[in-house]
Amino acid sequence: SGQASSYYTADDYYLSEDKGQGYGSLAQKMGFTGGIKEDDFISLVQGVDPKGRFTVQSKITKDKEEHTAGVDFTFSAPKSVSVAALVLGDERLLEIQDRAVKHALDYYEEHYAAARTTVNRVTETEQTHNMLAAMFKHVGSRELDPQVHTHCVVMNMSVKENGDVRAMDFGEGFMNKIPLGQIYRSFYAKEIQNLGYQIESDSKGLFEIKGIPQELIDEFSKRAQQIDERFEELRQEHPNKNYSELRQQACIETRKVKDE
Repeated sequence: SGQASSYYTADDYYLSEDKGQGYGSLAQKMGFTGGIKEDDFISLVQGVDPKGRFTVQSKITKDKEEHTAGVDFTFSAPKSVSVAALVLGDERLLEIQDRAVKHALDYYEEHYAAARTTVNRVTETEQTHNMLAAMFKHVGSRELDPQVHTHCVVMNMSVKENGDVRAMDFGEGFMNKIPLGQIYRSFYAKEIQNLGYQIESDSKGLFEIKGIPQELIDEFSKRAQQIDERFEELRQEHPNKNYSELRQQACIETRKVKDE
């Protein structure tokens, strides 16, 4: 959590454009449904209620307390959608981004939100159906290309049936992050078609707006090109590593500091 609190506020990346918007039934219960102040955000990342109502149980590692900050789910719109919204100026697509993200978070909260309690080194999990997430919408990639995406920091806290606030069990939700992304994209695709757009989709469930030239998409996809190039290099160097590991490594190795 110490690293996380500094990462999320470095260069004001998460807090510079719009204040993070609290979301989830726990956010409603705790009174964090509007903009989250920086000090409150840092406290929540560290598992401490800014209003002093509770402190989340930390795990003990080598006689030292450690608190996991949470999980950052990032929902990124197809590049053609970002072009239509930010270059062609259809701001309705930005509003759909918000609703699509909330739709996915609602699914996560209903099916995967759970709390864990460890007593005498024995950990038990209880489905809680409540969470607190901080949503941060951004409109540019690290290469300053148009890229609508929303960071959703799901805090490591949830309320059990008996009222105790405990750390989240992120296991099942993290294992289902790919279906969660598909839920987001499916909602997005349906909503933009309701606006009159046509889409083209592939076998992986990815889609683009029909009529946005591929050349334009490629021009505004410098990050994807960087990752693809490094991925191919890594695949030659490590032929036995799986696809996901190599893609993640390529993403990290080509990532530069965010520009203003």
